[in-house]
Amino acid sequence: MAAMVIKPTRPPTAISKESNGQIPPSLVQQVDRPGHVWAMATNAARGMRALHAAVLAVFGVQLSSTGRGRTFDSQLSLFVARHDPITKAVYDTLPATGGKRRVWPDAPRYGYTSIYWRLKPGMAAAAVPGTSPHGWWCADDICLPGLVPITKRPDILDWLYVNAGRYGFAWSLVDEPWHLQWFVGDVIPAAVLAYEASLTPPEEDMAAKLVKRDDGADAAFTVQGITLVWVDNEDDLTAAQADGDVVPTSKLELKPASYFKHRRLVGPLPPGWAPTNFRSVVQ
Repeated sequence: MAAMVIKPTRPPTAISKESNGQIPPSLVQQVDRPGHVWAMATNAARGMRALHAAVLAVFGVQLSSTGRGRTFDSQLSLFVARHDPITKAVYDTLPATGGKRRVWPDAPRYGYTSIYWRLKPGMAAAAVPGTSPHGWWCADDICLPGLVPITKRPDILDWLYVNAGRYGFAWSLVDEPWHLQWFVGDVIPAAVLAYEASLTPPEEDMAAKLVKRDDGADAAFTVQGITLVWVDNEDDLTAAQADGDVVPTSKLELKPASYFKHRRLVGPLPPGWAPTNFRSVVQ
């Protein structure tokens, strides 16, 4: 198997000016589903969309995710769930690499008496609150459809070890093969630009279409390429239209049932619809 490439995350400049865990929606883009915590920093989202397309083309598999953006509060909850406070003496006995120990200087501000912490048995390490690449919206814990661990497909993982860097992604820990993070800052890699140039028109320059079935079904969907997302929240739709990410409702298009058969639904099924109404469903 190819070697995993370890590199520190490097957020785009606009992201790095914000507070970790408090990235505004204006600086992120959707990857494959709605919701702020499922978005990524704009450059990273462009890279991840291109990486998804490459994996789909090579393996016929649509990558998914167990987590992307992470607020400060969620980082805090995750950290204390996975680590225990310890004394400096115990801390000094633990290995300096591998994520087995952490120093959290701000811990006393949150009611903890020690700044030294160790990883709980059987847990995956979490970043010190306020420092996570997820808090920059620059990391993605990738998985296979149905939340199946990416490690179940070593062929895909091996391909990623060789090719993820071409799309701007690397890893932070050897024992976390699912955790990809953006490491090229403001740079858009050539492979990402090539993918975007192959789209007609370029995906990042067009607002998502808005479609409904022409037989009276009332569910509306946004469309990006072959991907559909059910619009289940009118406030989210209004905000996306205001930002120019989705066409105005006046431009909603009516499509035959066959149109939906040729596209992938990402996210929940609308009431009255079945998986067989789509080419595939990724939840």
